[in-house]
Amino acid sequence: MTKALEKSVGRALLVTARLHRARMGERLNALGLFPG
Repeated sequence: MTKALEKSVGRALLVTARLHRARMGERLNALGLFPG
């Protein structure tokens, strides 16, 4: 793999993980389990 491709794949994984974490946070918050 080229460096550019590795970078874009890594960035996509980061964004996906960030979105997933935010969604989980919203779900826990709705259940009243998320601090804050």
